[in-house]
Amino acid sequence: MVKSINVKSLILLFLTITSSGFLGCAYQKKIWATRASYSYNHALKWKEVDDAAAYLSRENKVGLIKIKRNLEKNLDLIDFEIMDAIWNKKEGIVIIKVRKKYVLYPDNTYKEKVFEEKWKKEGGKWIVLTPFTIYNEKPKKANNN
Repeated sequence: MVKSINVKSLILLFLTITSSGFLGCAYQKKIWATRASYSYNHALKWKEVDDAAAYLSRENKVGLIKIKRNLEKNLDLIDFEIMDAIWNKKEGIVIIKVRKKYVLYPDNTYKEKVFEEKWKKEGGKWIVLTPFTIYNEKPKKANNN
């Protein structure tokens, strides 16, 4: 004997299946962007500029070359921690919050700050749209007293 299926249950099942597909897509984007952010920040931590450049647009690669000397001489990224990833469907980007611990030279200023990196998938790979947030800080001149 065939039992009748409750229409409400059928609708609920349909909505559950279809919504999980949409949520899964956003979740996957957050995971892939988070992996890219980790690789990008890891490369910057170890001053592997060429590896970090792989996550930049053409325009930002030029910017990386300009700050390379500043990165090598005036800043040490001690550690970083990815705090959160948020999918912004309207803009089509993933916003990743990264806590960075770093030292600015020559005055040896230790800083810890949370930065928001905006990531977007372009041409099949994840690109950071907001690079060099801490690297644009100007180091203070050392006192010669």
